Parts: sequence; structure tokens; C-alpha cells
Amino acid sequence: MMVVRERRVCLLLLLVAAAVSAELCDVTSGETIIILDITESQGTQVSQLTSPSEVPVEGDPHTEVDLEVSEAGKEYFILNGRRLQLVKPLDRDNQLSTLRFQVSCAIRNSTQVRSIPIIVRITDINDNAPVFSGLPYAVTVPELTPVGSTIFRKVHAEDLDAGVNGQVDYSIIPSSSNPESDGYGYFSITLPHQGLVTVNRSLDYERSSVYYVTIMAMDRASSAESRLNATTTLTVTVADSDDQDPAFEYAGCTRVGSICANPEYSASVTSGEVSGVLSVNPERIHAADLDSLATPIRYSFMSGRPKTYDRYFAIEPQTGAVTHIAAVDRAVTRKFEIVVKAEEESEARRFATAKLVISVQGVDSSPPVVTASSQTGNVNENASPGTPVYDDLPQPHPIVLTVTDPDLTAADELPKYTWELTTTAFRVASGGQLVVAENNLDRDPPNPGVYTFQIVAREAREGGAASAPITLTVVLNDVNDNPPRLPVYPPVSVQAGAARRIIAQISAKDNDAGENAMVMYSIYHVSNSGQEKFFINSTTGELALVGEVNAGNQFSITLRATDRGGLYSQSILELMVNRGPNTGGPVFTLPRYTVALSEGAAPNSAVLTLGALDPEGDPASFSIISGNELNHFEIGETSGTLRLVNPLDRESLDSYNLVIKAEDSEGLFNTAAVSITVSDINDKNPEFIGLPYSFRVDEGLADAVVGSVKAEDEDSGSNGEVFYSVPENSPFNIASNTGEIRTKQALDYEEKQVHLLVVTAKDGAADPRLSTATVTVLVSDVGDEPPVFSQQVYEASVAENVAEASLTTVVATDPDTKPVITYVLVSGDSQLFSVEPETGRITTTRGLDYEASPRHTIIVGTLENTQGGPQSTCSVLVTVEDVNDNPPVFTMPLRPITIPEASPPGTLVATLLASDADGTKPNNVVEYELVGYKNAPDYFNIENDTGIITIKTDLQAEQDSDFELQIVARDGGEPQLSTTSTASVSIERMREAPARVEAWATFTDTQFSVEVLENAGVGTLVKRLTVLNRPDDGQHLRCAITEGNKEGRFGIEVTSERHCGLMLKSPLDFESVQHYSLRVALEAPSAPLVTDNRIAKVDISVMDVNDNKPEYIFKAPYSDYTHGSYFAFVAEDSQISTSVLQVTAKDEDSGEFGRIEYGLVPESNRGGYFSIGVTSGLLRTEREMSSVPRELLPFNLTVVAQDNPSGISEELHSTLPGVSHSTSVSVIVNLVQENHRLVLVVEAPPDRVKNSRDDLVAVLQEYSNQIIGIEKIESRRFVGNTSLESDTSATDVWFHIVDAKSGKILERQHPTIKRFGTDEPDRKTLLFYVTAALEGVRATDVRSPILQLQPVSEAPDPPVRTAMTLEGFQVALIVLAAVIVILGVIGICYICLQWKRYIRHRDEANKAVVVVAPPYERVGSIIEPIAKEYEVQVLHMSVPMDDESVHELTLDTRPSHHFSMDNVSYITKQQLSDDESSGSSREVEGVMEDDPSISGILHHHDKTVGIDWDAPPGQRHLQHITAMASATPGGRNPAYEHFADDEDGGEGPLSVSTTNENVMFGRRGLTDPSPVQTTTEL
Repeated sequence: MMVVRERRVCLLLLLVAAAVSAELCDVTSGETIIILDITESQGTQVSQLTSPSEVPVEGDPHTEVDLEVSEAGKEYFILNGRRLQLVKPLDRDNQLSTLRFQVSCAIRNSTQVRSIPIIVRITDINDNAPVFSGLPYAVTVPELTPVGSTIFRKVHAEDLDAGVNGQVDYSIIPSSSNPESDGYGYFSITLPHQGLVTVNRSLDYERSSVYYVTIMAMDRASSAESRLNATTTLTVTVADSDDQDPAFEYAGCTRVGSICANPEYSASVTSGEVSGVLSVNPERIHAADLDSLATPIRYSFMSGRPKTYDRYFAIEPQTGAVTHIAAVDRAVTRKFEIVVKAEEESEARRFATAKLVISVQGVDSSPPVVTASSQTGNVNENASPGTPVYDDLPQPHPIVLTVTDPDLTAADELPKYTWELTTTAFRVASGGQLVVAENNLDRDPPNPGVYTFQIVAREAREGGAASAPITLTVVLNDVNDNPPRLPVYPPVSVQAGAARRIIAQISAKDNDAGENAMVMYSIYHVSNSGQEKFFINSTTGELALVGEVNAGNQFSITLRATDRGGLYSQSILELMVNRGPNTGGPVFTLPRYTVALSEGAAPNSAVLTLGALDPEGDPASFSIISGNELNHFEIGETSGTLRLVNPLDRESLDSYNLVIKAEDSEGLFNTAAVSITVSDINDKNPEFIGLPYSFRVDEGLADAVVGSVKAEDEDSGSNGEVFYSVPENSPFNIASNTGEIRTKQALDYEEKQVHLLVVTAKDGAADPRLSTATVTVLVSDVGDEPPVFSQQVYEASVAENVAEASLTTVVATDPDTKPVITYVLVSGDSQLFSVEPETGRITTTRGLDYEASPRHTIIVGTLENTQGGPQSTCSVLVTVEDVNDNPPVFTMPLRPITIPEASPPGTLVATLLASDADGTKPNNVVEYELVGYKNAPDYFNIENDTGIITIKTDLQAEQDSDFELQIVARDGGEPQLSTTSTASVSIERMREAPARVEAWATFTDTQFSVEVLENAGVGTLVKRLTVLNRPDDGQHLRCAITEGNKEGRFGIEVTSERHCGLMLKSPLDFESVQHYSLRVALEAPSAPLVTDNRIAKVDISVMDVNDNKPEYIFKAPYSDYTHGSYFAFVAEDSQISTSVLQVTAKDEDSGEFGRIEYGLVPESNRGGYFSIGVTSGLLRTEREMSSVPRELLPFNLTVVAQDNPSGISEELHSTLPGVSHSTSVSVIVNLVQENHRLVLVVEAPPDRVKNSRDDLVAVLQEYSNQIIGIEKIESRRFVGNTSLESDTSATDVWFHIVDAKSGKILERQHPTIKRFGTDEPDRKTLLFYVTAALEGVRATDVRSPILQLQPVSEAPDPPVRTAMTLEGFQVALIVLAAVIVILGVIGICYICLQWKRYIRHRDEANKAVVVVAPPYERVGSIIEPIAKEYEVQVLHMSVPMDDESVHELTLDTRPSHHFSMDNVSYITKQQLSDDESSGSSREVEGVMEDDPSISGILHHHDKTVGIDWDAPPGQRHLQHITAMASATPGGRNPAYEHFADDEDGGEGPLSVSTTNENVMFGRRGLTDPSPVQTTTEL
């Protein structure tokens, strides 16, 4: 069956082959012509392919067909299989768009040949940039060419590319080479494809006569990145046109651009004389055409004042020369002002004008006269030019020269004068002041110290008259500008010795005079440390030797001579000391030396270097003469260095007293004692006594005593001092010296019942030794859980004015078993709200006022919880509901009004305004109603919403001339509230004969009320009391004030209308008296005494006006030095919104007029670092202060306090009563940094010192005459052993000093501050004054602050906790954790047991085992770096770390599996053949039999392969490898074969070691056979 099936397959293949050969060389697409596409070459590129990339011809060109390119195509292509490969670059730009040729296809094993036509279309690439033609481009255009005109049409560029690559767009781009003449922006190409250049902006020949236009041509390649461009320049020359007016030109005129602005000329003529052609200043009249056309100019007079100017003057049309043609009398005019016209002689007739002023001068018959304010003066030498010369009066003034002319009257303008001086050292300034003219005027010899010179004033005109000369004398004041001059002194020699003697007389010369020439002498420097050996008399210059000198000493004495101004010069005097008689042996620098030496000092270490000086300068030799019996020390004979020879033992001997001798060469000597104290070294640890420690403390107690620990140290001194500490994060503190443990914070039994506290005992050495002990602290339970609020915010609302209204009830819970809760009001107005302690019910204690505050926030807490946690309090938001409780109030009373009787209906009489203080509508909506007296409502009307009073009907119909209007203002609330005001209106009628009075005169009412502004002027009509039945003759009517006229402020008289007019006789003051009640009587001689309404009561209310400005309040003692300014400070590390200063102002006015709002002037608040509370005046920071620019310091803020904030500005209406006043004050804020702070130490608690804060400031300011700022008052800080500690019984007052003049804060190095700490007398005096100010509390020190040694963090507030209940899952987790811990302990014990067995058997590991080398894999983290590389490789092969598939060797705890690198040897294939009887290999048999894993494997192979175990070990090893290899196909080991063959990259399963030639390693695979087989013997 298999044979038959193979035959059928062969037959089928033959049939298929026959079918294929019949279609070879056919075009697969079925086309007769093959069309291919290819891109043209980029340069010499030939790597591009056709599209499609192969010729679509049937047949394999390698086995079935032969393809060949015809001769026509061989120039460019060859065939590589079916692929056409370029051999020559293609360039489509050379008119090569297609290639046509044929490809012949010959069928192999046949004679058939077929030619296939090929067309290759070449696709263009953008490889050619446009090229401009017709260059260069240039055009000339007039400057008046209109915008939009086309000026150039010849821009053209060609691009050899095809399609869009060859299409060109044109544009104008900026030029970087000529920015001033760049045509970009002045010209444009609006049609990019045409390249027509048009004018885009108006041209100006005067600005630029030529423009260079950069034109860019760019092709339109589809990709913007591949587009190519070229540029060229079009030169546009602008032709000048007549578009500029002529302009007058003269030097020194004020120019706008290049044109003289407002040109003005001047000239003068003499009264009664004809001057001819005038001399015009500043130069002759001349105008020029600004265009380049240079059009001729014609001059003429256009106008002038007076109008008769043309009778006296004429102008030459061509030259512009002005001629005086007739004499002028000064009595007619003193000045002519003529407008000169300069006009172009052109069609445009453009012109310009200038002003010509001609002064008419009087006849000059007298010369000018010069006077000086003083004939003598003085000025400092070296004064800079321009310095005034002062007179010699007690109060000196600059010398001023004045010129007068008898010919001039008061109405004449003073002519200009020039000053002529006979010296060049001085000149006369423009104001007539005599000033210095030259630099470096020197009075010092040989220069003159006095200048005497003459001055003449000359009229500044041609031939001007000159004054008679005056003589001035100027003395140069001496200035200290010359240093004293010391001569060069020859060397001086003296004999050695200690006697005082004069060695030189020093003298210096100073060219200055007076005190400036007084010289002080000093010694600036002496070489060889000889400063103390010499003294110079500062006044006489006598130089003396006052110290002992030795033979051979040399000194260079630098002498200095200094004048009173600090100028000095120096000279050096060389002094040599000659040898004298030998007066004694060397003298030690100290008679006794004391030194401490550590017992741990190393031998040969230097102890001390002694110095001795011989009077004659002889060298000294040193030796120990006593005290060194144990030979512990030796001394250098010449160096004097005392060294340790043998180690010290403080316990044996703790001190040494040596006697050292210093001897000169002649045997004279002196001795010195050296006391050496052996100091202890820190070699003992502190040891706790009384262990173990266990204490108990109640929960909830802060700073409670827990117990004490004690440790002892056997060392001495600071090494034996013991200091205690506990961890910073523990809830306990420990006294570092006593070991007493206290609670740092209240402990919580519910949170933790037992605390294990580690106490560290550390000695006081610089490198301390320490010990630790664990203290068990048991917490006793007490009822201490604080109540907490579960609801944080409550809301309530209440109508205003309701007292004892219940708002809400707050609820707190107490986790303790016996809850105790007492509710208290933590924050809020206790006068408005109350809380019941037991229930938490909140009620109002009195009615609330919506207008005062529509909302209130109160905070309720409990007495039992004062920790300040998030749930310790709750907030109650109370909303006040507005009710109508405020009636409308009229803003201003109406004064009596008089209107003509002919006023038509609708005439405005007055406007009355009222406001309602309620906060919401309709309670504050005011409506007006006019009710009036009698028939007043019939004649007057009021608009109910605006309060405008108008005439309602004709007034002439009413006989009565006086009306009392009563206006009611009502609000819209419920209940409705109202206010009534009155107004008196009088009708001014035509004079008619009055009707006779038929009744007695009476008042219209018995009671009147009136409101008057406090600023009403004296004589103001306060109230007109209308009189009925007035008599015809006013003499029969009299009004009088009978009661209540305090201080006679009011008067009353009969008015012209025969009414009683109440007048103001003296000013009112609302702040003094607000109300007056007068009793007014109406007296008529013939009236009966009992007539009704003859007496009326007048109530006068004084209305406040804003007549007082806000006044700032400066508290003492700061006000004594601040001079009307506030001084504040802010620390550099202050946070945002830090309070800086409370600005307070008061206003004597009432109500709104007295309400003050504060603000900052924005210009003063540079950088926006501060803000101020509008109503509080509290200045706060708005930005961090750490980055303030230094130039802003100190901050100089301007605070404005404004009363009546809703009023009109005082600057707009200063007389209105509702005006708003404002005052400003300067607030200087300094930035306080560490180098500004000082600390005053006071021996009193901080609370007592705080009560005397103002007294402290007063005494510090009085002593320093500066402004003092106290930053804080706290407990005194001092540095303990290792930390910063505080003392609550004393106080540190942190303060700084501000300069009272400049307002700048002073640094500690400033002389004003420095004397507090360095100048002992000043410092003691200050402390004495402070002690006196504090009533005997002693101030002890002024110093800089002690900063924190390490951060001190406050313990956070303990969180509110609730009792925890364990649930089932939590219990299960705890049980599981306990099981894991138990199993872990068992595992650790087992590992320890195995480790001990390993140690016991390690030395017995002397047997070897033969194993198959597993694949090599480097694991650098396992092998020690000191091992040999080859050994590392073998070790890795033997014991793979991460391959679970290796099972040939399983290590156990038996001795045979423990090995070391020293027992490793290496065997190659050659060694196996040469030495098959290796002794070490024979021992493997027993090992393999004992190991079940190895024996199992070998037993399996024994059965399947038949290994001869009687063979030598080396042969058995080969048999074992062969057995394992034969168990898999291809001889592979399945335990290591993890990769396919092709994964080895052609290198096979083995790779050669780079460092060991005889070792081969496989990549997870091992094959057999191999050229070198590797084994390892362990």
C-alpha cells in the first residue's frame, strides 16, 4: 500500500509541473506592457526601488526562467532576480520623465524566448529651488504714490521640478541686514502666484529715500518641510515730492523731530531813533524747504500787535531782513509782536510762521549799577564748581549781586547782562549768586588763601554799557586736606637692658592751619612682637623704650602722625639692640606651669613646650632636675618640649610636680615648676542599680511623678557624671540629673495599660558611654474619657428682639461608664446667649438685633473636655430674622422755606429724605405722606416714594401766607412704624394793605419742635413761630425767651412778616449739648393777660454734623519717640495672615459720622505684603516675609482712617454736613531677623515682667533715645549639658531697637546697640535703670538670643478615642499570629540544632563525590569576590541556586555533603585517560551508596544500561554519563535540556570559557560526546 501511494504522489507532481511550464514568462497581471514607477534620484542615489518592486513575470528567475534587460534599458537598470536595480542616478529635471525598454524572458530547458515591453515612469522629487530671472530688480517711485499701487511687475522665478514642486509663490520677508531701509511692511505682494509688488504703507522721502525689499520665491511641494526657496532684493528708490512745509531754522531751538517747534525771534530798537536793519536774535530770520526740491522762499509780515506795526517795520521778501523804517515812542508801546510768514514760491504755496518780538528800549543815558549783598565772603577750599560764596555774618547767606539801571522804570523788562571778573576762580551764576568756578581751589602754601577781585556788569548787546567795577574779597576756609608729613629717620642703636630711655624725637609737619594742623603721634606697629616695649607721647612725639630688650634684637617701629581729621602718614624707625653685660640666666615666660594630661596619652606625645628668654639673647638649654623619679617624662634640651616617655596610670599616681631648669651658656640659670594632673579617661559604663524597675501611675495626669531610676559610673569628674534620657516620642520625661520620671502628657488607660520605657544613662564625657534599662510603667484606670460631640454644627433661627428664646439643644456623649457632662459656652457673646449646663439647651438672654449682626456663631464645649480636639466642641450657627423694629428717621430737618405766591403748580418746594435702619425689605422701604395743618394738604403735595414736595394748586387763591407742613414717613413693615417732621412754608405776596386785626395775636400752637445742625452759623433762623392775628404795626408785638436759654445761645425777634423768629446767637456743639428746651412768650400791650396760645414751648434738637476728623491714638510710652507714626515689626519666618499692629483712631462725632473705616494707600503697600481690617484696623501679612526684597525695607505704609464711610468726600464738598473726613498716618514696619534681636535677662517670672512691659519700653527708650520693640517675653533659656533648657523663675525679654530718625531696625553690630553688650559701664547703667523701673526686680544681662540647639516638638493633642470591641475576625487574626510566632520559634530551634550538627561534622568533610556538572550560571551575589574565577564557575555548576530541574544531587546534613573550596580539584578527559585510578575518586562509592537520591538514580541506570560497579571509579563515571545520555534521543540529558537547538545562535550547546582553555560550559544543556568533558571532584 505504501508503494502505491508514493507513485500516485509522483504522478500528481509531474502533472502540476507540466501545467506550470506552460505559463512561464507570462505577465501575471495579464497586461501586454508592464508599467513601473520609480522616484528620481536624490544626488547620486541608486537604491530606490520600482513600484511594484519586482517585474510581474511568471517563473522563478533562479530555476525556471532567465530574465535580461534590453540594450535600451541597460544604461539605467540591471535585473537582480525579478527586481530592477538602478545602476545610474535618474534626473527627471533633464526632460527624463519615462524610460522604455524590453525585458527578454527565456524558459530554461526550452528554446522559447519572449520579449516583454517595460515602461518606467519617473516620479519627480522636490530637489530644485526656484531661480530668479531678469536680475537685478530696481524701480523708482514717487513718495506720493497711493497705497495699493503696483510698482513692479517683473518678479519671476523658474523651478525645474514638475507639478506642484515646480509651481512658485512669491512673498516679502523681513531683512536682518538693513533694518532702517528694510521694505518689509512698506511693500507687499498681494497675489503670491503673480509676484506683483504693491505699496502697502505711505512712503516718505525724508524718512528714507531708498528701500531694499527682500522677495522670497518658494515652491509648492506638498510637504511644508520639503519646500525649497530662494531670495532676491528689489531696490525701490523714492523720488521726492513737494509734501513738506518750509521750516524756520536757527541753532538752539526746541525741535520736534528735525523741525524747530514754535520758532521765536527777538530784536530791540531805541525809543525816538531809527535803527535801520535790525540785529535779530538768536540769528537772522531764515526758513528752508524741507523737501529736496529747494523751492525759493518769500518772507512777509502776516499779522502783529499793535496793528500799526507795519508803519515802523518792513521785511525784505527774499532775504528776510527786518528794517526799522520809522521812529517809535516808548509812550506808544514798549513791545511789538509780529508774525513772520515764510511761503514757498510754488503752486502749493506751502508756508510756515514764526514769532518776532521787538522791544522798544529807552534812551540809555546811564550805565548799570552793581551792588553786592556783602563785600567780603568765604568758601571752603577744594569746593566743587557751583558752590556759593557765603558772607561773614553770624547767620551766613550766599553773596548775591544785583544790577540796577537808572534808565529803566518798574514797567521795563530788565535787559540781560554779562558778568566780567578779574579772576577765573569765581563766577556769577544765573541767579546773581557768586559761586566757585574752578576745581581745586587751594589755600595751602604757596597758594593764595585770599582772593581780591573786581566785578563789572555789561549789557548783553553790541556796544552795551558797563557798570563801574566793585571789589570783593573772598577768603578760602581751611579744609583738612593735607596729611602730616613724617621725615625719614636714620637707624637707632641701644644697649640691651630694661631701663626706660628716650630714643628719638618725632616731629611731623602739616600744611593745614588751626586745628587741622594739630598732629597726634602713635606707634602703628612694631616688628618681632615689640609693641609693648615702646611708648610715644601723642602730643610731643617723644619716643621712649619702656620694656626690656636683649642683645641682637631688632625692631622696625612704624610711626604714625595723624591730624584731627584722621589724615595720617607713616615712617619707619629701625632699632638695633647691642649686647650688654650678662645680667642673669634665661627667664621662663611663666614661673609656674599647670597642665592636665590624660592617662590614655600615648608615649612620646608632647605635654607642654616651655619658653625661656635670656636677657642677652643667648640660647637656653632645658633639663628636669626633680620630680621625675619614675622617668615618665623627658624634655628637649633646646626645644623645651616636655614629652611623655612611659604610659600613665591615674589610679597609681594622679599628679606630678616637676622642676625644670633653663641654663645659658655661661651657667646662669632659672627654674620653673610644672604641675601635671593626670586626668581620667572614660572607660567605664554607667550601671543601673535597683533593677528591675516597675512603677504605677494614674491615667489622665500630666507631669505626674512616675518613679526614679539611678545609675552609677566609676569614672571621675564629668566622665563619672550620669545624665538620663528617654526617647523623644515617648509619653514620658525624665530629669536629666536626678532620673525622676514624669508623664509628658496625660496617659490613657483605654489606649494602653502598660508602657515599656527605655531609659538611657549617659556619662558626661565628650565621647560618652551609655547604658540602658527598661522601665515598666503600669497605668491605673480612672474615669477620664472626655465627652465628645458627634454632631459638629447646629443651626438655629430666631426673630430679633425676642428674649429667652430657645434656639436648640446640643448633645455630647461620654465614653466613660459614669458619664459626667457639663455644657459651657466656649465662644460667643455671653450677654446674648446662655447654655444650660445639664441639658445643653441654648437660649437667648436678651433680644438680638438683626441690624447689629444678622448672624451669630457660638461654640459650645464641656468642662470635662478641654483638650481642644476636633470633637471637643460644636458650633451653633444662629440666624437672626429681621422684624420691623426701627422707625424711619429723617436725615436732615427742613429749614423755613419762602416761595413767591406766583409759583405755578408743580414747582419744587423741597426734598425730604428719611432712612430706615432695618436690614430687609419691606421693613426698610420708606413712603411719605403730607398731612399738614389746616389746609396745607390742599396746596402742597409730596411724592410718596421720593419725598419731593411740590405746589399742588394756585397759591394766590389762599389768603393765608404761612403754612405748617407735617410730613409722615412710614416704612412697609408689620407693624408699620412712622416718624413725623414739620416744615414752615411762607408765601411771599405782593404788598397790599393788611386787613385790620380783629383778634388778639397768638401762636399757632403751644408746642414746637425743631432740629438744627450744630454747624449752623450765628444769625441762622432756627424756627419761625407763626403768629396768628398779627397786628398791623410790628411795634405792638414783642417776642421773648423766658426759660431754658442756656448761656444765651438763642435770641428771638419779630420778623418782617411779624412772626417770632428764633435765631442762633452763638455756635452749637453736639458733642457738648444735644438738646435745648425753650419757653417763648408772645407779648402784646393791649392783649388780655389770659389770652390762650400766648406761651409756647420750643424743643430744639441739635443735629450732629461731621465736624471732627479721626484722630489716631498713640499709646505711651511709644508716643514719646514715634513722632506721630506707628512703628511695628514682623519676624522673617512669619506665616501668612500674621497680626502685625492694631491701628486705632477715635472720632468725637456720633453715629455714622463717628464710625471709622481703615484702608491702606495702594502706592505705599508695594508688593502687596499687607492688608488691614476695614473696621478693626488690624494690620496683617498677606505674603510670606522670607523673600522680601531688601529695597522695600523698612515698609513705609500709609494708613487712611475715614469717618462717615458712606458720605461725600471732603475734597468734593467741604461744607456739607454729610461730608466724609479722612486722616492718614505712616506705619513703618521692620523685618526682624536673627541679627537684630537682643535679650534682656530679668530675675523674675515671665508673668510679672509682662505686667511691666510698658515700664520696660519706657526705660529702654529713655536710655537709648531710640524706639524699642519687644518681640516676646518668655522663660529664660540657657544651655544645659547637651540641650537647650528653660528656667521659669527668670525671664528673657526679646527686643530690638529702631532708629528714631530713619525708622530702620538696627543690627546688633551697630554702635548704638553694641555698647549694651561690650561697653561695661553703659551696660551696667542700663541694667541699673531697668532694675529701678521694675521696682527692684534685678536685670542681670543683655545678650544675643540663645537659639534652639535641636528642634523641639510639642506633643500633639491626644485624639479622642472610644473603647474597642474585638470581633470574631479580629480574634482569628490574633490566634493565627500567635500560631505563626510559635512555629517560627520551633523553626529557629531546629535551624540552630542543624547548625550545631554542621559545625560538628564540618572538619570530617574529607570525602569526595563525582557529580555531573550542571549548566554554568553566574550568580554574583552568592559567591565571595575573593574566590578564583575557575573555582567560582565549578561551584556554580555543582550547586545550582535557582534550577528546580536539577535533581542529580540533593544535599543533606551528612558529612559527605559539606565541602570547602580547598578540597576542589579538576579532572579533564585527558586526566581520565591518563590516570584512571585516582585515589580520591575511589572513595565516592560509599558516599553514593549512603545517599538515597544518588543511589536511586544510579540503580535505575544500572538496570537499564548495566553499569559495571566493579570497574574503577573513573570508568564508572564515564559509564554513568553515557547511561544518562542514552536515555534521551540524540544523547541529550533531559534534566538540563531546556532550549531548542536554534536558540544557541549557531554555537551549539556548549560555549568555551573565556579564561579557562580546558573548560566547556553549556547553556542549560549537556550533549555527549564533547571535545573536552568536564567533571568535578569534591
